[in-house]
Amino acid sequence: MAEHSAGRRGAPEPDPTLLRNQPAIRTGSRRRWLIPGGAVAAVAVGLLVAALSLQLVVPVVGIVLIGGLYAAMLVCAWAIPPLPRRNAVLAWLFVSMAVAAAAVFVSLLLVETRQAL
Repeated sequence: MAEHSAGRRGAPEPDPTLLRNQPAIRTGSRRRWLIPGGAVAAVAVGLLVAALSLQLVVPVVGIVLIGGLYAAMLVCAWAIPPLPRRNAVLAWLFVSMAVAAAAVFVSLLLVETRQAL
């Protein structure tokens, strides 16, 4: 007989290569996503505040966007029932915040280099 680690008779073993089967999504607490998300948000907002002397519009849009995504993480951390759905939503918001921060920094770079020419 084949061994099954899922605990149910005849249930297939979950595929460890799928994103939804990763330990960070299936287990863990809110802190696993909120602490690194807060760190990314703090660094990005800090850099954007420093960039306010270069440009006004792009850093303000970035601050509002990143702050909004982190606020959404905080709301989802307490509004969505526990695991694994909550962790998946927090993971997507975390990635979205990091990508948004990178896009804002690239757009700030493009605006500043265009003005320098």
